Amino acid sequence: MLRLKGNISINRFGGGRDDSEIQIEIGDEEARVRICTLTMSLHNFAECVTGLSHVDCSVDFNNSGKIGTVGESKEEMVPIPPYDERDKGGKWIKRALAPFTVDGWSPRDRDITNHHGWARNKDGQEFQRVVFFRNVPRLDPDVKGKA
Repeated sequence: MLRLKGNISINRFGGGRDDSEIQIEIGDEEARVRICTLTMSLHNFAECVTGLSHVDCSVDFNNSGKIGTVGESKEEMVPIPPYDERDKGGKWIKRALAPFTVDGWSPRDRDITNHHGWARNKDGQEFQRVVFFRNVPRLDPDVKGKA
């Protein structure tokens, strides 16, 4: 059995969401992904934590293939065209990100248009800071994380 370094959170929602439910999320820390989310009624949660076994809940399981991998991130300064050369359909975004989306790297899409990481070099070329993510296999699958 593979032992992962994980995390757990228990949430009760308010502010317009159904606050009669509890969500328990279990995560894989190294992969930086959620393993599963359990949702149950407050009543069933109370029964569970006070010792009654086998209570009903729903389980959303992450079947993306990322569990047990290692999550990586990096920042890149992506060259972008001047504002007046950007098409309204967003094709310029795909063109700008394409050289950086190799070897499994995926951008956080909103970064390229948020203007928080914008810069211009001395030649007038504009750049935008974009964060990229990917998950890669563990080097040694027998390595166990600390619990």
